[in-house]
Amino acid sequence: MKRFLKYLLITLIVTTVFLCCFSMYIGNFMFNYVLNPHYENNISTKIKSNEQVTINNQQWLNHNSIKISIQSEDQLTLNAYYIKNNSHNYMILVHGFMSSAASMVSPAKRMMKNNFQLIIPDLRGHGLSEGDYIGMGWVDKNDIMKWIEYITLKDSQASIVLYGISMGGSAVMNVAGENPKNVKAVIEDCGFTSAWDIFSSQLKEYGKMENFILYTSTFMTYLRAGYNLKEASSINQVKKTNIPILFIHGSSDDFVPLSMMYELYENTSSPKEKLVIENAGHADCNGTNARLYYSTIENFLKKYL
Repeated sequence: MKRFLKYLLITLIVTTVFLCCFSMYIGNFMFNYVLNPHYENNISTKIKSNEQVTINNQQWLNHNSIKISIQSEDQLTLNAYYIKNNSHNYMILVHGFMSSAASMVSPAKRMMKNNFQLIIPDLRGHGLSEGDYIGMGWVDKNDIMKWIEYITLKDSQASIVLYGISMGGSAVMNVAGENPKNVKAVIEDCGFTSAWDIFSSQLKEYGKMENFILYTSTFMTYLRAGYNLKEASSINQVKKTNIPILFIHGSSDDFVPLSMMYELYENTSSPKEKLVIENAGHADCNGTNARLYYSTIENFLKKYL
């Protein structure tokens, strides 16, 4: 009996150690694959992009803006492109996951015509900004607050609009929940309800392993980046905002489900509007129906600026 109990104890210890090591391995792998911009084989290798368009957009930014930088709360140097104009109206344009400021050139050109001064950041871990992990719109919230501070220190009369696409959309909703006083309106395009939810929606194919991967990933994210995927919740942020929000989403978005936009809209406590662009895929609403897209944005902003 004693020998049996001894073997049972050894088996339990070995099994526990194995499960802990396996969990750490899975969590670390998922963190590197999804949230580590410097990992050689991260998810960016699976994301389709038009390299020539990116090059052209970056050249346009270099020619039409000046580079500026700030220090984040954790002492990272964050880069942005500043396009000046003779106005007290400012717009911060926030790009999406594994992208950069160059992806925001199309709306930037349009907003220049509407007499906005523009700040187009590279989010931490993207473009020219420093950072060892991706903030999923949550840590980025604090960085965007720093850009708002940058604007208000140079112009106390500034009226600021936040505009974000995909992860950038979630980032600007997260900022809205902090109710910074100079921010007059928010435009979010295809943002997600929470980091946990978007991870979950992409892991459905793993069946019973989904929750295991989610919990190990959020544990490792907390260890390595200081936040967990559940707390990174735009749903909770829009519940407490008083800033008007325009929600935009494509009916054919196969990455961030359209249902997330409706959930965000229903939970928003401030003045709100929504626009669904028919047949638009993820982050392609302005490309699918530019006339409706920009006319809706411009009509929305006229009410609050």
